[in-house]
Amino acid sequence: MKLYKLLPILALLINTFALAQESEELRSTYGTSAVQARSYSSNHENAVKKSLPRFSNRVLKRKLEGIQKKYPNGLTSLKVKNLNMLQKVFKVPRIELRPGQSYFEAKDNTYAYELIPREGKLYFYKNLDGERALPPRQAEAQLAQVKKEHQVLMRELGINPNEVFFQRTNFMMIRSSTKPDENGRSKNKAPLVDAFLTYGLRSLEGLMVEGSYVKLLSKGAGKLETTKIKWPDFKFHPSIKDFNLKDKKSLSEEILREIKNTFKEKERINVKMAVVLRNVEYRKQRVYIPSIRVGVYPSSGEAGNMFYADLLKQAVPFKNEARNDSRGSRENR
Repeated sequence: MKLYKLLPILALLINTFALAQESEELRSTYGTSAVQARSYSSNHENAVKKSLPRFSNRVLKRKLEGIQKKYPNGLTSLKVKNLNMLQKVFKVPRIELRPGQSYFEAKDNTYAYELIPREGKLYFYKNLDGERALPPRQAEAQLAQVKKEHQVLMRELGINPNEVFFQRTNFMMIRSSTKPDENGRSKNKAPLVDAFLTYGLRSLEGLMVEGSYVKLLSKGAGKLETTKIKWPDFKFHPSIKDFNLKDKKSLSEEILREIKNTFKEKERINVKMAVVLRNVEYRKQRVYIPSIRVGVYPSSGEAGNMFYADLLKQAVPFKNEARNDSRGSRENR
């Protein structure tokens, strides 16, 4: 029997701009409108102007000041700080591991894990390869229970439900076919549900927290297989003196210059933007600054470009990692 994975890759590579449009607040105020997000234009200046989020500087400044006031010493996130706590949450046998050991075997199963508390990073895997895929009707009957289990686990790990601005649980499907007959022909069988995937993103006071996500994968009710989380402690950059923001004209000009450096004049492009709390490295610590994330995609289907425009008038020092900027690392001093 030959198996074809239909949905897992799509489910795991969800475009966060598309996810942002699920939030009415982001779509209407802190992100490009849904209509504009589908538009292409050869007039780059006009595309930037129409795609720029319609937030008020005064309101956004007040929102950022409110976050700073609410969390003056930062916000602690994941509760799991060591292996003993991890084993307790996931209800697995207590086993002493050697330094650097990332997997262990118990009488009931084989497990793998990674835990980096300072980055809010947690990975846990339980081998459930023997579990069979479910018929869609049977999976539908278990969906509500799986959602509930995932929500309970997120709370146990320290993820505040108020910080989850987008969360969705989908089926991951597989399709099988019969063995080829004597003429080499095979028949497709009905698709089956291979797993349940919950994917979530993070926000504070309606602003997306860049780089934070949760992925939970279960084979069925009571059968959690994979947990992958990045939910770091939150703290604004310590050098921020105030939240005075650049005016919209300056922002548009800055974004347009970057587009002109990357795309040909009159090339038809699609531009999507969102206000985010962007994670950067400062003195070997993960801190956040308010920025606009910009995605630019040519109509030709060729690779696009993603970059950030910082919102603060004040320049703060940080190291920008390559994974946060498609143009690579740079030092901003």
